[in-house]
Amino acid sequence: MRNPFSFCPFLGGKRICLGKTLAEYLTLFTLPMVMYHLDFEFVNPEHKIKKPNFMIGMPKAPVIDMRIKTLRKLKPQVSLKNGPAGK
Repeated sequence: MRNPFSFCPFLGGKRICLGKTLAEYLTLFTLPMVMYHLDFEFVNPEHKIKKPNFMIGMPKAPVIDMRIKTLRKLKPQVSLKNGPAGK
């Protein structure tokens, strides 16, 4: 029997999820883009020094408030008014 706290959304064997590889690649490309364009900082500076205790199976997870700052703006590659660039 599988551990009830394990997270296994794609399973395996004959019935493996067809979108597993796509989901893995999307995560590999999306997460670095988010980290590149945004800056995260703790609201409570104490969390930077000592992280809150958390264990699987706790009745309530600790709340860690974060501030998010935009570092870089995305430049649109396609203008919706004039169509694709260069036309």
